[in-house]
Amino acid sequence: MRGTGSTLHGTRRRPRTRTISAVLFIIPIYELITEDLMDLFSPSIDVHSAINSLPPHPLFHVLTPSVGFFGAAAILSATIAFGPYLKGERWAWWSLLLADFAVILAIVWGTLTIYVHRLNNGIIPELWFPLTVLVLAILLSSGDFYSSGRRNSK
Repeated sequence: MRGTGSTLHGTRRRPRTRTISAVLFIIPIYELITEDLMDLFSPSIDVHSAINSLPPHPLFHVLTPSVGFFGAAAILSATIAFGPYLKGERWAWWSLLLADFAVILAIVWGTLTIYVHRLNNGIIPELWFPLTVLVLAILLSSGDFYSSGRRNSK
């Protein structure tokens, strides 16, 4: 039934804000992953001077975990965001929040150790957009999850 706020089974449709916040939760992950992978594989970035100085075997150990971790984070975050999170499961909210922070911390760790430059020399400006979107996702979604959690616990 359109416009009534209910489905055929009589349950309420999920709030539109939950769908928007699901997208907002995965934007920082995909943006940081894309930016980092472009830095790794773009020949015009200064990062290559530090990475190209590594012998092939250590280079393998630098690149393989990054690409694997980012691939897993991208797949899992999208799966959680458009599955359990949209259903309103609270654990999914926490999982997306932790996934965002894990990717941000991986970027910071990689910047400080692998790419050999300081935080104010590139990583802080890189993080403004993802952190802003993450805060927006948290603000948009926290009321939905905590108000439904209080209702379920009574």
